[in-house]
Amino acid sequence: MTQTLGALPVEESTPVDAAHVVADWLARFQTALVAHDANALTGLFAEGSTFRDLLVFEWDFLNFVGARDIGEGLAKLSTSREIRRPFTIRPDKEIAIQEAVEGEHLLAFIGFATEIGSCDGFLRLRRDPSGQVAALGLVVELIELDGFPEAVGEHRPDGRTHGASMGRRTWGDEHDTEFPSGDPQAVIVGGGHSGLIQAARLIRLGVSTLVLERNARVGDNWRNRYSSLALHDPYEVAQLPYFPVPEGWPRFAPKDKFADLLEAYATLMDVPVWTSATVGNVHYDEAASQWVCDVDRPGKPRRTLRSGHLIMATGANTVPVLPKIPGTDRFRGDIVHSSAYAGGESSMPSTALVVGVGTSGHDVAQDLAEHGVGVTLLQRSPSLIVNIGTIHALNYAPWLTMSLSTEDADLMGAETPFGVYPSLGKDWMDVAKGMDKNLHAALEDAGFELGWGPDGSGLLGLVFGANKFSYYYNVGASDLIVQGKIRIDQGAIERFTETGVVLDDGTAIDADLVVFATGYQKPRESNRSVLGDVVDELPEINKVGPDGELSAVWRHCGKDRLWFSTATGILYSRFYSKLLALQIKAIEEGLMPASGPASS
Repeated sequence: MTQTLGALPVEESTPVDAAHVVADWLARFQTALVAHDANALTGLFAEGSTFRDLLVFEWDFLNFVGARDIGEGLAKLSTSREIRRPFTIRPDKEIAIQEAVEGEHLLAFIGFATEIGSCDGFLRLRRDPSGQVAALGLVVELIELDGFPEAVGEHRPDGRTHGASMGRRTWGDEHDTEFPSGDPQAVIVGGGHSGLIQAARLIRLGVSTLVLERNARVGDNWRNRYSSLALHDPYEVAQLPYFPVPEGWPRFAPKDKFADLLEAYATLMDVPVWTSATVGNVHYDEAASQWVCDVDRPGKPRRTLRSGHLIMATGANTVPVLPKIPGTDRFRGDIVHSSAYAGGESSMPSTALVVGVGTSGHDVAQDLAEHGVGVTLLQRSPSLIVNIGTIHALNYAPWLTMSLSTEDADLMGAETPFGVYPSLGKDWMDVAKGMDKNLHAALEDAGFELGWGPDGSGLLGLVFGANKFSYYYNVGASDLIVQGKIRIDQGAIERFTETGVVLDDGTAIDADLVVFATGYQKPRESNRSVLGDVVDELPEINKVGPDGELSAVWRHCGKDRLWFSTATGILYSRFYSKLLALQIKAIEEGLMPASGPASS
């Protein structure tokens, strides 16, 4: 029986010789690693291969690309921490065999330990027809600090200790969300999925944590959006840690249902959240090594919190960009940013103009068209369009087509350094073009200008190279464009009139509603309202830096004990939140320095 990984079949069974091949490679790898032998390590990797280290040898995310750089890099890294338990194939995982153009790939999950804790890894070996074996990719991650396991499984709390206990405290006493006897060790600003996931991770490592949320209810950042909004990722990819969704859960959760899930998650995972919270006067007390902030809530006295760690989880899309265009005061209709678009059946206009052809622009246009509104989508530059099914097939194979736990699929998905993605983009885009050729042809016939990313590198080059997000996963809007139910125009708005707009080519468009789907300010700038001028001392946030990793997120940002847990997707939040929690726990236990250089 086979499953698919991308377009290639994967055998589920594990032939004995495959296990021998992987075990032999691991033995040679460990020998070379312990000996700090750069030449021997180089010889174990193929040209163009990658290695990624997530807190195993250093308190940071590191990667090397190419056999020589991997060999030399690992020879130096291996002097940092001693290997305490050898590299072995994990006994709970079988080796998968993937057919390749020449030979085959062997996919193996491995385990080992260093002097600080237990580690996992994912290894991809290439075996050519002659029997020669070399690694194409290896990612290793710290999963547990010695002596500090997560409070899950066999380490879960008792809830109630049986037997007599004079002065017994209840569960509610022990989890008083007001922190009556002291301040939390960590404060998280932002109660969306990133903030809640990060809090759940920290709490399970014994780090007391409080989430500050500006909305009245947990989940309102989803609940208050337009009615047709839903997750684009299937539930297999969008799981919350420790919290598998129930059988019968929708494959693509509608926004209100996902909002309720977040609210339930906070309650059931014992995550303290202060809602309707306004955060001010944020500053770092260097003498005490604490972040200080004032918190105001309706009906509550102001509380000044002093915490050892401040984590910003305010999201990647926070402060809208709304262009200033002459004539807005003359326009008799309504003007909103897509973040404020309510949608639904109430108060729908007769005609609407949506400016911008990214995900939000397409979603809003689709919602309007499906409610019978005559809608025009204004395109200012070419945009990348890929069917949602194509994205799932190309990007989510470990979660959707292999019999893997969410944790193992996440690790497998972390194999490739972010900086390598653009170089893979053209091949990725070529496959996507083949799968979506009919859609692309129909869109071009409808007047839509398609873009293929920088130098044809597609989605991978666009996001991880250019740090731009003008793309759309088609969940229906493209079909409406092809059918003529969403009209396409090109250009920029020159001015507003009483009844609509005039474009830079003189075209007049009448509309009762104009929605600007024009994006958001960069994450560094969007955090200014909380952090003030501290943001001027930070690197770019959530951008692939020269080191091939995302800068300033889930790792040192250059300011002591200030962290960013910012991601556009649940998948990244789920995986990297654990690595950030391990760093914070290590600092609290004196295992890791609180100071570090800004990640670039």
